[in-house]
Amino acid sequence: MYIKIQKEKIIVFFIVVLFLNAMSFFYQGFRLGTKASLFCMVVPILLALYTYQTRIKIPRFDIYYALTVLVSVISIVIYTSAHYRQDILSTIIVSRNYLLILLIIPMCLIIIDEGKWNYFLEIANILATIWYFVVFVQLILYSTTGKLIIPYYFSKNVWIRNGRIRIGLPPYGQYMILYNIYMYFTTKSKKSLALFVFGLVCLILIDQTRAAQLITAAIFVLAWLFSNKKASTRMIAAFVVILGIVSLFAFGIDEMILESFSTTGEKGASTVARLNSLVYYLGCFFQNPFCGFGFTNNASIINGPTGASWPSDVGIVGQLAKIGLFVIPIYITIIVRLIRIMMNKNISHNCKLFVGLNLVYLIMSSGSLIILDSERSILTPIVLSSIDCFYREEMDGK
Repeated sequence: MYIKIQKEKIIVFFIVVLFLNAMSFFYQGFRLGTKASLFCMVVPILLALYTYQTRIKIPRFDIYYALTVLVSVISIVIYTSAHYRQDILSTIIVSRNYLLILLIIPMCLIIIDEGKWNYFLEIANILATIWYFVVFVQLILYSTTGKLIIPYYFSKNVWIRNGRIRIGLPPYGQYMILYNIYMYFTTKSKKSLALFVFGLVCLILIDQTRAAQLITAAIFVLAWLFSNKKASTRMIAAFVVILGIVSLFAFGIDEMILESFSTTGEKGASTVARLNSLVYYLGCFFQNPFCGFGFTNNASIINGPTGASWPSDVGIVGQLAKIGLFVIPIYITIIVRLIRIMMNKNISHNCKLFVGLNLVYLIMSSGSLIILDSERSILTPIVLSSIDCFYREEMDGK
């Protein structure tokens, strides 16, 4: 019996998957169960491969990269299960944010079939915009009445910093600011400009993540400078350095940085926690450089002896502690790939700009907002499939 699956149903299913992965961070009371997690990781891949079959040729890098990630995850799963005597299924569930990377294959299939390299980025942009609206309304409501829109969620996930309510924007909220910056400077779209401003306001007033604000500032300046095709590289480099120095003193950011490295005060507390986390996770890596502590579900190992350490707080160091040297094939490979694309003289200025901004984003976010973290991992297949399909469009058009 031949079963025909409409591609529209596949796309709808993918939107649901993206939404569920967003909800798993936004709504901390929402947790995908064991079967649901496996369903959302495996079924999209099988359905897309079955639907498109051999009609579409997937970029070679994405196939090799997906296989590399799969072999790496399987290796760490086997080590974890043997070392901690942890059952295989529980170990696989812990590794789900890495398995999400495998969605790069069906995403490439759908993007190529649709003929839009930014197909999934546009879907993520819609989800980010919805969240901007929700948290902005919550900011106004809480500031004026002290009430919460969704009491069960916000009562557990609202913090106070600098006298203001604080709600996180990941996984799509922070990255989509970068995307809208790029779209505005390359297309002059008023919609992209409006979404960029809206996202920036939410980032500064509500999310309040200092690292994300720094990355956004760097991305904006680079996009603005490199959007001019005739700009001299040396002039741009000199301007960026001068702008950075002037900004430090003009806006008092130098004092903010010094305060953040203090061990006292509101910002100092997070600095102390990160320093302690760095020491702990570096120790975990040196203890077992090959696999780190693996995909254990033991909280005392994941969060350290004090229970106050989080791998996501220290970026690539946390990843080294978790998956050891497997961070090279899973993460460093992405950076090398983007550098190689940037070195290709045959791609357009717009493509090179998009890849370059993502390269800056990946490098700068390696400190504490690394894309492999559980709350941002769904971005990995979206960003990679978009870049590779953009690159494919460029090369096919030559």
